Amino acid sequence: MDITVDEVGDVRVVRIAGNLDTQTSPVTQEQLTQLIQDGATKILLDFEELNYISSSGLRVLLVAHKRLEGNSGQVRICNPNTMVAGGLRYLGLLGDFLGLWEPGGSARRVLTDWRRPRACKHR
Repeated sequence: MDITVDEVGDVRVVRIAGNLDTQTSPVTQEQLTQLIQDGATKILLDFEELNYISSSGLRVLLVAHKRLEGNSGQVRICNPNTMVAGGLRYLGLLGDFLGLWEPGGSARRVLTDWRRPRACKHR
């Protein structure tokens, strides 16, 4: 797994490549926690290169959401593949809870129109 973080205005764009599972969740959790402790209130998780997310990976998303919610912050997700988006949708983790943005340039769209999640088209 590989994690990169970019700062675009007041949004932290976190790109996760590979698998978000039991082995990689602690590193991801640590990275997101540090961003929040450093004052980030808007985190965009770009899942374009994420192949798989396990229940421990989902827990990382829930923890980040709860921490940001306490600071009037938000987590958004963009570019999930069909399996990842389907799993998130099945568990009810999308919509008002975690915003899901359509793939194909959607990271740019999120950055310009942060407040309104759009329907997702899976890749």
